[in-house]
Order: sequence, then structure tokens, then C-alpha cells
Amino acid sequence: MKYINFQKNLEIITLIQMVMNQNQPYISVINVVRNDNYGGSFKHRLQMAISWSARMFNKYKLPVELLLINYNPLSDQPSLWESLLLPDTGEWVDLRMITVPPSIHHQMVQPEIRKTVPVFEFIAKNIGIRRARGEYILCTNADILFSESLVAYLARKQLKTKTLYRCDRYDFQLLPKDLPKVANSVEEWEPLIQKRVFRFFLKGGTFTFPFSKLLAIPKRLQFLRFYNTFRESYYRLLLDTPGEKFFLIFPKIKHEQFFQFKYHCNASGDMTLMDRDSWFKLKGYLENTWISTHTDSLLVMSANASGVPIEVLEYPVYHQQHQRRFDFGVHNPDMDRMYQRLLKETEIMLKTGVPLLNDETDWGLKGLKLEEQYL
Repeated sequence: MKYINFQKNLEIITLIQMVMNQNQPYISVINVVRNDNYGGSFKHRLQMAISWSARMFNKYKLPVELLLINYNPLSDQPSLWESLLLPDTGEWVDLRMITVPPSIHHQMVQPEIRKTVPVFEFIAKNIGIRRARGEYILCTNADILFSESLVAYLARKQLKTKTLYRCDRYDFQLLPKDLPKVANSVEEWEPLIQKRVFRFFLKGGTFTFPFSKLLAIPKRLQFLRFYNTFRESYYRLLLDTPGEKFFLIFPKIKHEQFFQFKYHCNASGDMTLMDRDSWFKLKGYLENTWISTHTDSLLVMSANASGVPIEVLEYPVYHQQHQRRFDFGVHNPDMDRMYQRLLKETEIMLKTGVPLLNDETDWGLKGLKLEEQYL
């Protein structure tokens, strides 16, 4: 009879677990990338995001996996992996790229379900979520820079499980005279960016407030939050006011629209953070939405319906201004279609407490082997 030294085996297992835990990133940061120059100067914006992230995560000794989902790359354009100036990622950052070839993209084209575009953003993010190694997963975009205060907070490793984290987004646009500073010194970036912030994406609304020379960001935010609180009270009054004559003077707001004041869905595709188990419980982002706009908001409301609380952090992310596929100031039937779906599905979820999830068990292309590159 062969006897087993359980104590020795337990020590070996514990050692293996320790090694695995050391190698596991605390956070996987997922970005969807492309080489079709979307929005103009895409590679430059991506380069800024990668360089900034590598610098900040190493500075605060935060184990992070930067996971780039290279979706449907054009064969007649330079490879992103080869054309980017890959930074010194140091000992705290792993840079990893997963490529989703055009052949796979073409299989996902279903004109009756989703509008055919070169990049299915949230399918690509789901591919990243499925393959991320981090304890927590942060989905963002390639033109987003994390504020140093946010990175410092994440580095404390005080994130809670079963919680969806959001934060405000500040839009900025650099001037031509800023570019040499950005090229030469990462340390100068954030003070410079703060001087160029002109728009704020807050819970309940988006506000353009450019007077950076007259009012610093904290003062502008103080004013905007006061104004937003007033708007919320004003709209609540309209909801509770009977009679139609009153609404000939003041615009009427529907009950199903009021969720935007309670839940931070604004620009939620730019920073959504949860533990791995919560992402899998929600089965990632919906993959049957017509366009990407409001798909991220549906995830936030699905999390709420699942009993996952939404916590809004006080630390912002910065968004690099660029050309958009949609002009949000012009009527667009695709956006109307998605907004109406958001209102309808949100109303149902708030009433029933039942989340809206992917039906498929293979969301995020589960089990599909894809090409990977590491740094």
C-alpha cells in the first residue's frame, strides 16, 4: 500500500497557489483597439493611454494586465503591435494583445440584429473579459487616461466584490503648443490636461464648461453639481405635478427617463470596473444591441437588477477629444432606436428586478483560440 505525505503535498499545493497569486494581476484593463485610424490620430491617442498607464501603474506598484483587443485589423495597414512605441512596462504591468481576425468578425455580422460596422465594440470587450487574468476587470476605451488619484485609489487594493465602480469623465483637447510637452514628459501630462478640460460627463448630465482660466476644475464641478441637484429636484417636481397645462411652459420628463439621475450611466463605457465573478454573473455586455451607444448603460442597469450596487468614485478619467461617428446634436435614427430600447428595458428591469443578460453560453466567443502577443 502506498502512503501519501499529505502535509508535503499540501505545502507543494500552497507554494503553487502562492506563485499563481503572485502572477495574477490585481486588475485587467481591457481596451478595444483598431488600425483604421478611427476618429483621427487613433494610434497617437492609444499611445498616450498605454504610456500613461504603464507609468502610473508602475509608480504605484499596482499589478495590472493591459489587455488590448485588436479587433478586425485591416491587412493593408501597419500592425498596431509593430507600429506602437511599446513602453517599458516594468515589473508591475503586463502588456498583452489578442487579435480577432476579419474572418471572425465576418461571422459576427448579422444585419437583422446589429448594424454592420468595422468594430463590434462590446463583443470585443466580452472577448477580453472572457480571457482576462485579473482579479478585477476594468473595461475602458483607447482614448481614456486614468487620473493619478484614481490609480492611487486602486493601488490601495480596497475594492469590494459584487460592486460596480463608476466615475466621472472629463473631456480635454490639447493645443498644438502642448504636443512637445506631451511627447517629452509624462510627468507634465495631468496638470496640462486639467488646463484643457472643457466638458464633464456626470451622473444625470453632460455639461460643457470651458472657463479653465477663470475657474479651476473643483470650482466648476461645485457649480455643476449644484446645478444638477437643482435639475433633479425640478424634474421630480414636474413628475409629481398633475395637469397638462403646466407642461406647455415647462418640458415634461417621463418616469422611465428619471433613472439617469439615480444611476451613473453617463459614458459608462469609459470606465466600468467589477470583480471577475460579477462580470461572469452578468455574462458581459449584451451582444444583440443595434449599435454600441447605450449598450454600456444597459449593463449598468442589469447590474442594478442583479443586486450589484453601483459605487461612483470621486476620481475622474480623462477623455481625449476626437471626431465621432455620431453627432450627438443631430437627430439620428440609430441612436433613437437604442435610446428607446434603453428606456424600455430599464423600465422592465426596475419593475421586475430581473437583469437583461446574453442568452448564449458562448458570449465573448468562449473556447475560441485567438492569436496573442505579450510584452
